Amino acid sequence: MNILGKWNFTFPIRAQLLALVLLAVLPALLIILKDGLNLKNSKIRETYDESLHAVRTLAMQQEQIADSTKQVLKTLAQVPQVRNAEAKSCRKLFQDLISQNPAYLFISIADPAGKVIASSHPIIHSSIADRKHFQDAIKTENFSVGEYVVSRDINLPSLYYAYPIKDAEGHVRFVLTAALNLNVYDRFLDNKLHAFNHVMGITDHKGVRLYRYPNKESDVTGVGVVVSKTSLKYFAEPAEEGIYEGVGSDGTYRLYAYRKLRLQPNSPVYGYVFFGSSRDAILAGAQHEFYRNLMFLGLTLLLALAAAWVIGNKSIVNRLQKLKEAAHRLANGNLKERAGLPRGNDEISDLADSFDSMSCALEKEENERKWAHEELKKYSDEISDLYNNAPCGYHSLDADGTFLRINDTELNWLGYTREEMIGKKRFSDIMTPESRDYFIENYPLFKSRGWIKDVEYELIRRDGTILPVILNATAIKDGEGNFLQSRASLFDNTERRQIEEERKGMDERLQRAEKMESLGILAGGVAHDLNNVLGILIGYSELIDEEIDQSSHLRPHIKYIRQGGERAAAIVQDLLTLARRGVQAREVINLNTIIADTMSSPEFEKLQSYHPEVRVKTELDADLLNIKGSAVHLGKTMMNLISNAAEAMKAGGLLTITSSNEYLDRPVHGYDTVQEGDYVIMTVSDTGEGISASDMKRIFEPFYTKKVMGRSGTGLGLAVVWGTVKDHNGYIDVESTEGKGTTFTLYFPVTRGDVSSKKASIPVSEYQGKGESVLIVDDVEGQRELARGMLKKLNYAVMAVSSGEEAVEYLRDNKVEIVVLDMIMDPGMDGLDTYRKIVDLHLNQKAIIVSGFSESDRVRQAQELGAGAYVKKPYVLERLGLAVRKELDESRQSDELP
Repeated sequence: MNILGKWNFTFPIRAQLLALVLLAVLPALLIILKDGLNLKNSKIRETYDESLHAVRTLAMQQEQIADSTKQVLKTLAQVPQVRNAEAKSCRKLFQDLISQNPAYLFISIADPAGKVIASSHPIIHSSIADRKHFQDAIKTENFSVGEYVVSRDINLPSLYYAYPIKDAEGHVRFVLTAALNLNVYDRFLDNKLHAFNHVMGITDHKGVRLYRYPNKESDVTGVGVVVSKTSLKYFAEPAEEGIYEGVGSDGTYRLYAYRKLRLQPNSPVYGYVFFGSSRDAILAGAQHEFYRNLMFLGLTLLLALAAAWVIGNKSIVNRLQKLKEAAHRLANGNLKERAGLPRGNDEISDLADSFDSMSCALEKEENERKWAHEELKKYSDEISDLYNNAPCGYHSLDADGTFLRINDTELNWLGYTREEMIGKKRFSDIMTPESRDYFIENYPLFKSRGWIKDVEYELIRRDGTILPVILNATAIKDGEGNFLQSRASLFDNTERRQIEEERKGMDERLQRAEKMESLGILAGGVAHDLNNVLGILIGYSELIDEEIDQSSHLRPHIKYIRQGGERAAAIVQDLLTLARRGVQAREVINLNTIIADTMSSPEFEKLQSYHPEVRVKTELDADLLNIKGSAVHLGKTMMNLISNAAEAMKAGGLLTITSSNEYLDRPVHGYDTVQEGDYVIMTVSDTGEGISASDMKRIFEPFYTKKVMGRSGTGLGLAVVWGTVKDHNGYIDVESTEGKGTTFTLYFPVTRGDVSSKKASIPVSEYQGKGESVLIVDDVEGQRELARGMLKKLNYAVMAVSSGEEAVEYLRDNKVEIVVLDMIMDPGMDGLDTYRKIVDLHLNQKAIIVSGFSESDRVRQAQELGAGAYVKKPYVLERLGLAVRKELDESRQSDELP
């Protein structure tokens, strides 16, 4: 079986030829490697044997030094003066011994407590109780070795030995100590052990060097420095001696041998000796021989490779290279390329012929493909242009709703780039929460159903604005019905929604206007009739007040009748404001004053008596700016809001009234859109039952109320509030949560004018008549007689008629200095038509206009014809008298002009 036939040799021809040569020399290479490895291992074993011999020699020499020191101390211990610790004699003896034996730096004797009795040098530290050699001698009562120390008395590094002096009973009386000069190792140790690329040394029981060859004063390898962590690790092994390898403290990798030092076979270790040889130096010879063999093999290999290279290039590689270059040119689009090799009978020639046949076929096929590609590109460009520039959005989504494709139109709508959308965003990621919930819930249903039509969604553009769209989509499935993707078209629904909202708003405004028109008709008739009744009530109470004695007990009652009538007249004015939407009386006022007046009014006191469980809190800005408007209308607005808030808290609660100044630097969108500017803001908040979302849209409609009609409301309260705020060029915002309460916020434009001071009562003499003739024209008898009585009281000659026609007839034959003309008279001519007839008879006839309605266009037309002031009914003595007096005085002044 041909095993090689299963292999695919895809390497270059040159590489295969070179591989054959390499395979030929591979056995020789393996033999060289094996010999090199054996030689290396032999050198290492030899080095370990030599190192162990060296450490044993070092250990023996160290033991000789220890024995020699023991003998010296033992001999001293036999001297009587030493045994008796005679300080002076001991000191002399020790000094002589130090001077004769430089191997020792210091000799001393101490009592069992460690107190030094005598020494070879002046005593600096009188106690050695903390030294290891002393402690071991006391503990074992035998000769002991200490550790590396720098002597406190002579300030030199040394190794201390200690020998106990015992009495006849065997108790330690004194301890002799000797400090070994560490330089002694250089003289006493065998110099034969010193060799290049070798290190050796002696340490104490902690691994601190006492001696090292070569000796270098260094913070790494010097005397007094701990050996490497590798050495400490092996020193701690149970064996008395051993071998290891590792990096020394100087960074050199060595083969080491070590041996432990003991005074007795079973005594504790007091030090170690070690011997190390550089691994690189050991293996240098073996490596040299190994490299020499490799070099010889390499030269042989190079010659073989060169021969294979030359022969292969000429017969195979160069020909294949030409064929390869032709193939590259063919692949790069030159379909006219041919191999260009001489014909022959070998395999490469056959390959060249096949290549030429293939290139001819490809050239023909490419010409056909180019034509088809150009036609397809034209069609694709048309489709892509239609897709991207369509007036609607197109996109495709995968099974998870992630964008696979999206056209330029939809990207422009949303403000994203194609890179930000494709494969990164889901369709639901750019939806509002409501649309997202609907999409996620229904997308699985769509995938199974296969289509949706005219579904409305709200998308969120990059800038945060909302884009309403209408979506139609189709599911794309494979042959087995598995969902692959969706394709959707989207239409911008903004304009359509705006049109619907505008139409809805117009319908709402039309309905509101129709309601207001109906209310206006009702209010007009009611106000006219009420004004007539109230005019009589106020006027006659005023006349009675003038006539009755100052001390009469009836004066307070008459005052209350007049105040009630005036308040009723103000209510009629509110009704007209709602119907006619026009606040005529404007003055500079402060809302804090309105709030204070409202809260001290009888209506507020009555409201509190009805709702004693409601607590009222005010937070008013002491520096509140002024506004311009009608105090009566604003007071009514305030009372309506307070009343609604109190009635919303049936179980009691907190009613909060606040006022503040605020500047809006951008419009605020709420229930009403508040434009930027300076505003005085008033809020009325309650903690009541709140307003439902369905009711919120209708709360300002006339006659819309949740109260019991005729008992707690008419449905006009908030409509009056809305009308009053709008008449003051203001805005309203409403926030409400069912079960938590409602807050009405009113915005009024600031004025920089000052609040007008209250007008003082004007003396009657200021508007007293001088006997001038006055014609009163009023269709209501009570009103006519009231006006007649007031003007007669003011010393005018008064004539009264009940219609415009009677007035014209009277003035055909008579003259009067001024006409008091009612604007609304039914049936017959109204005030404007009557005045037109009068000025036809008397061109400069003076007149003042009176009416129960707000000032209208017909009033202004009469004034343009020459009529004077407009006086609002009901008749009030001061107001009527001032108007007549002013008009007559102005007429007299104009007559006196030259």
